[in-house]
Amino acid sequence: MDRAKTSLRPLSPPDFLRDLALRAIQQGIFTNELKPGMVYSEPALAKRLSISRAPVREALRDLAGRGYFDVVRNKGYRLKGVGTKEIRDIYQFRRIVERAALEDGGGKLTEAALQRMNALIQEAAATRDNLRYLELDRKFHSFIVSLTDNAFVISAFENLMDMRDWVSAQTLLQKEHMEASRSEHAEILRMLKRKDVRGATRVMETHLARAEKGALVSLSQRSRDSVSRPGVSAQRGRRGASRGGGLGNEDPDNA
Repeated sequence: MDRAKTSLRPLSPPDFLRDLALRAIQQGIFTNELKPGMVYSEPALAKRLSISRAPVREALRDLAGRGYFDVVRNKGYRLKGVGTKEIRDIYQFRRIVERAALEDGGGKLTEAALQRMNALIQEAAATRDNLRYLELDRKFHSFIVSLTDNAFVISAFENLMDMRDWVSAQTLLQKEHMEASRSEHAEILRMLKRKDVRGATRVMETHLARAEKGALVSLSQRSRDSVSRPGVSAQRGRRGASRGGGLGNEDPDNA
């Protein structure tokens, strides 16, 4: 039989298992349970998540492709770190793109589009799932960028938002930030309903400036914590692995 024509080819892991593994690993990154500079192995993460290695491998490859991890030959995946420059670059890009999107398409929104934006705001206000909140917040901004109708801009924005989720998750999930964010989203929508594109753009710029400041403050705090408690992360990871705790094995960057 011609192998090229048969449907009986090796199958990739079920999407739902890969997605579950990806969400769990992302949660570990966003909550700082997984530490930048540490190396995580497929077997350890698979054991902790009680699933086979294949979906974990696919999830880690996906996250490495998005820029979260570096592949360490014969060891696993090293979680990257993000610094001040990366945060500033992310928000500079966002200000340029989202301002342009609002200026280009903000005055031409249909009633259905406005209802879609409102639905995202309302669901974000109701959810108690942190990852779901991040997804809804991202969808709101992605919807605005989609107004450019430019596939290259939309693709670049989605890639960048993967990094945004990483560097800003701890800030975005603080109660006071969530409340301010929902209020600002609602104000942007109110301006767009009135066809006040300039007003919506001003609110968006304020919104992004506040998010950037929060991300920088959070980074500074994490840096101070790591300096005041040197070696704690690595020791905690090795102890956790030995007793089944934590999300997975951790090895120092130079191990």
